[in-house]
Amino acid sequence: MSDIADSKTESKPNSNVSFTGQKLDWITAAAYDRRIKPSHFEIAFIIAQHINKGTGKAFPSEAWIAEAVGVSERTVKRAVKLLGEIRWLNIKRKRTYDPKTKMWKTRNVYSLRFENVQVMLDARTASRLGRRFKHDTGDTFKHDTSVTLTPSEKHLQKRRDSSERGKTRGEVKEPDRAPLVAVVTVQGLHSGRC
Repeated sequence: MSDIADSKTESKPNSNVSFTGQKLDWITAAAYDRRIKPSHFEIAFIIAQHINKGTGKAFPSEAWIAEAVGVSERTVKRAVKLLGEIRWLNIKRKRTYDPKTKMWKTRNVYSLRFENVQVMLDARTASRLGRRFKHDTGDTFKHDTSVTLTPSEKHLQKRRDSSERGKTRGEVKEPDRAPLVAVVTVQGLHSGRC
């Protein structure tokens, strides 16, 4: 497992919300992310439950998480790797010396990342508005469904690889863009309600 976390890119949650509220928003947003399998979400939930209020970090072992969720340690490793790649968690490997056993131990230190939370909550709200609008009027909801999250490292590498292939064929390459923020527009909500 590699050191996925980068302290310079660690995002801070909204300071106007309580610690518990921040964690609940994170859990709700992660649950809505369709890139996360249900078993991987359970692992994310266990890690989020163990985040310390003072430090913002959690230290559960992969073996303990696997036992708590009822999956293999390999599944936990895959889930943690995915959650780091799609930027829901920061994962740092920490090596410490245990004087009792006189051995070095390596453990993961987890912290939550909050940059995807608002985008996912906005997408969830737009989806709910669409269902409500369709139910109230019988019409379809017209909105921008191209919610763009911060791209994972794998996505960025695939984009670079495909753009390099395009250069060799003489195609025009689109300029690199910074990660987009979700733009959700509601059109046609003229049902007369406030």
